[in-house]
Amino acid sequence: MQIMAADGVVVEPGDMLLLHTGFADVILEMDRRPDGEQLHRSCAVLDGRDPSLLQWISDSGVVALCADNYAVEAYPARDVDGPRAALPLHEHCLFKLGVPLASCGC
Repeated sequence: MQIMAADGVVVEPGDMLLLHTGFADVILEMDRRPDGEQLHRSCAVLDGRDPSLLQWISDSGVVALCADNYAVEAYPARDVDGPRAALPLHEHCLFKLGVPLASCGC
């Protein structure tokens, strides 16, 4: 939200939200010798357990979320007490809203 405000990004209903994290660039810089630990610590991911993020997605009217990382959201999701979805952003977007997710960092 801070980056969008600082850069004057406006998201309107019907938009596809495209997130460039640089993850694919990090993979390519590893020259076919990926370091799993470094990749795990590289670049931004969405926190699927953040209720304000989930509410913003619902309210925004976006029709798709796309990122250049491996899962759009953090995987594994941060721990919370009690039974919860393993990928809460996926559950919210795909199953509750019908909003597709796309990632291209695989």
